[in-house]
Amino acid sequence: MKLIITTNLGHLKVYQVEKEIGQSTPTVRLVQELNFPDAHRHYDDMVTDQAGRFPIANGANSSAMAIGEENDFEMEVKRRLIDQIVINMEKFLHNGQGPKDWNFAAPSAINHAILEKLPVAMKQKLRKNLDKDLTKIPPLKVLSCFENAA
Repeated sequence: MKLIITTNLGHLKVYQVEKEIGQSTPTVRLVQELNFPDAHRHYDDMVTDQAGRFPIANGANSSAMAIGEENDFEMEVKRRLIDQIVINMEKFLHNGQGPKDWNFAAPSAINHAILEKLPVAMKQKLRKNLDKDLTKIPPLKVLSCFENAA
């Protein structure tokens, strides 16, 4: 049994790949799909007060307000989402019960950060790692992306 894990900040999918004796093409089935709603929420939906807003000089409209520290807030949301992804990946890759090997795909903006947080024993079983978002393509195409990767 082999696993393929694909993720982006909003979705995590785990596929199981099995090839039975005499079967020419392997079977790929989705065994887990998780959605992370915080990845799709807007700043104003997560923060309800006006803290962090500062007046900006705009000439025409002197009542305009800028949002301060938005980058730090977005980075914190991203860090939390990555932590959730790693926790869920570890459930499938648990050392004693996990697959012999596995493949992984995530956008380059988060790929390294996710792998960095995984235990060494799990990373040693990683066979192929793609810097791509494969969460929105059909399972057989996901498999072919890994088969065609160098």
